[in-house]
Amino acid sequence: AGSVSMTIQDLLTWGVIRRVFVPGDRRRFYEAQTDILSLVIRVFRERELRMVGDVVARLEESLRILDGEGRSSSADQMMDNRFVVTRVRKLLALARVGYGLIEQFTQGGMVDLRALRGALTRSR
Repeated sequence: AGSVSMTIQDLLTWGVIRRVFVPGDRRRFYEAQTDILSLVIRVFRERELRMVGDVVARLEESLRILDGEGRSSSADQMMDNRFVVTRVRKLLALARVGYGLIEQFTQGGMVDLRALRGALTRSR
């Protein structure tokens, strides 16, 4: 019973089901959400967008740290640092494009992948 209650609460939280009141009946009734696209959009908005946003923030912080290390290093360390900074910048650009695509999808259910193609060809 406890597992069922927890599962029902999770389904309610994610909007997969909703509670339906039946006049004159004290039992609990639930109705499934049948619009799959709205469910997918909600998951992307509430989970995926946050995760990619966290990646963007961590990559930005990494760049700040790497920029500070590059000033007081030897020539070899500076070259290694430059390589890493270049890679992190490319990852950051790709993560920002991904964030934008997810944001675009959550706003209208459609995605224009041209931005992704542009980001991938620039990174070569």
